[in-house]
Amino acid sequence: MDWEEVLAYVIETLLKLVTMCVIPYLAVVIKKKIDSAIANDYIDDALGVVESAVTFINQTFVNALKAEGKFDKEAQEEAFDRCKSYVLQLLSDAAKDEIIKSCGDLETWVKVHIESMVLMYK
Repeated sequence: MDWEEVLAYVIETLLKLVTMCVIPYLAVVIKKKIDSAIANDYIDDALGVVESAVTFINQTFVNALKAEGKFDKEAQEEAFDRCKSYVLQLLSDAAKDEIIKSCGDLETWVKVHIESMVLMYK
């Protein structure tokens, strides 16, 4: 066996070892990026649902009560409950799962985002 054959054998062995270590690591990194992108898509979709629900409740409920001067604390609570109900109905199970996985509590997430969207519309 000459030096070229030994060197070729060593390089081949090193490449196999590197491949065995690097490819699984890259697979994990790529999967995390894909999962993160998918989670972001679900959360972006969920934010769109919240925005649509807030807009809908403002158009169909809040504005009419405000025009009549009847938008009191009870009406605010009813508007919030209606909006929350619509959001929870319209969110896909996958979006709900992603919100729970990334943020913890679905109810709290919905409440925070409804309230922040309402504040933006004021």
